[in-house]
Amino acid sequence: MPHADGDAVEAVAELHRWLEAWIGRGDRDALEKTCAALGDGFLQVGPDGVARDRAAVVAMLDRLGAARAGGPPFAIYIRNGRVVARGPERVLVVYEEHQQGGGVPSSVRISTALLIEGNVPGGWVWQHLHETWISPPG
Repeated sequence: MPHADGDAVEAVAELHRWLEAWIGRGDRDALEKTCAALGDGFLQVGPDGVARDRAAVVAMLDRLGAARAGGPPFAIYIRNGRVVARGPERVLVVYEEHQQGGGVPSSVRISTALLIEGNVPGGWVWQHLHETWISPPG
């Protein structure tokens, strides 16, 4: 049975809670859930315009968590999430990601994510993520 649109938006928020737990507190279980939700062909185009495959994103997350864990409080907030397109077993979600703390300036980005239904934590496999600055850090 297909997921409801709200399930996909909640899965986006959930993945970012895992990222917050890993980057802010060094919760390795949260990192493992995040990595499990990234599809084999996952591609992220960051707000800096750089395209990163799954391996590069996992390596970047590993460095971020190691560098920030135990540091100043870090938070990620997801706002205005909505499904903008739906197909068989897939959705395209747009959302704002607000980051604060962790010893870095606050930032806001708008993101578009292609998610495919799957048997992974959160119920959705992340295939593609494209991020654009609304308010870059600093």
